Formats: sequence, structure tokens, C-alpha cells
Amino acid sequence: MRARAFRARPALELRGAALAPGAPPLDLRLDEGEIVWLCLGEAGTSGRLLDLASGLLAPAAGAVRALGLDWRALGARQAAALRGRIGRLLPAGAWVPHLSIAENVALRPLHHTDRSRAALLDEAAALCRHFGLAGAPLDAPGDVSRETLQRATLARMFIDAPALLLIDETAEPIPGPLVAPTANSALAAVRSGAAALWITDANHNEGPALMAEARRLRLGRDGIVAAGREVFA
Repeated sequence: MRARAFRARPALELRGAALAPGAPPLDLRLDEGEIVWLCLGEAGTSGRLLDLASGLLAPAAGAVRALGLDWRALGARQAAALRGRIGRLLPAGAWVPHLSIAENVALRPLHHTDRSRAALLDEAAALCRHFGLAGAPLDAPGDVSRETLQRATLARMFIDAPALLLIDETAEPIPGPLVAPTANSALAAVRSGAAALWITDANHNEGPALMAEARRLRLGRDGIVAAGREVFA
């Protein structure tokens, strides 16, 4: 019997999706096991684009599907559960102030998986160590340095092996020493079957040099198109 050929399923699809009325339609298919570098030419677009991908912003036209599901067809609870499978690089200031950093890092899967609190806090500590901390801090977010928050926010993105990674380096620049650990973690996730969309611009180009296997695209007036390596040089 011949083995059936593996066909990756789309993790994120933009089908003629417009960020605003009159904006160019965006088309993108990001498959499982794939990483895409998307270079932006217009400031302020990245947040809206990832809100679109996360179902937080409805497209002015077209459709958006994440992990095979159309955001428009989901109720509030279904949409929240789907977001639980997405790891997004949030701003270093986006913390729940009355929770410890450890609890913040574990917060997404605490609400969307049946894993134990203890197991998730152990994973949070391991990820924080990977990004240069002694463990997952038990301090409140307001009681630690910005550098600690930057490292912890990277750990927060990768916890519980998300199926889709959304990394916006234009809104939350990754400090130089943390680019390689972030790239290595993203590549490991992708090689395990996740998908990753990494948004960058001309001012943040260290990561692409570490990811020769990534597909390179750019967002311009004509929508999302292929980009040469010179865009990321």
C-alpha cells in the first residue's frame, strides 16, 4: 500500500480581506509547518492586521480563517477558545496588574485547556528561563523592570505550544540578545507543525537572517506580494 502524501492544512487564510473600506484586498495562505516573514511599508498597519488574523477585527471585505475556522461563523465562546490556540507577541505593557508575572504568562492556557495550573506554571518557569530569567517571577508586573517584562512577554507567547504564532516586531521590538532565542523557538514550533507569521520592517531585520527557510512577503499598495531578500537586507 502506498503511503498517503502529507498535505499541510492552512493555519491562517486571508481571502480578499480588507483592513478598511477601500483598502486593497489581502490574500495569504499560511500552512502548518510554515513560517512567513511579512515586511510592512506602512506604519500602524501591523496591529490591525494581527487583530484581523485573531478575529478581533472584522474585515471590511473578504474573509479570514484561522486553523480552518471562519471567524465570522463563531460565537463568542468559540472565538475565545480558538484564540487560546494562538500565541501572539503582545506589548510588554499588556499585563493583568493584580496577577503575578508567572500567572500572566500562564493565563491564556489556564482558560482554554484542561492542563493543571501546576503544570502550566512549571512550563512558564521553563520558558522564562529560556529567555534569560531565573524563572517565572512571582512579582506583580508593576514591580519589575521593563527588561524582565520583555523577556516574560516572549515566554507568554510560546506557552502551551500554540498552533499559530503571530509576532509583530514593529509594535513590540525584540531586544537584540533575544532575537536568536525567539527565532529558535519559532523554528522549533514550526518544525513541530505550528505556523508562524512574523511581521517586521526595514528597521528590524536581524530575525530574517536567522531563518533561511522562511517565505518572505511584503505588504504594499497592491496587497501582499512576494519579496526579494533585499527587502530584509
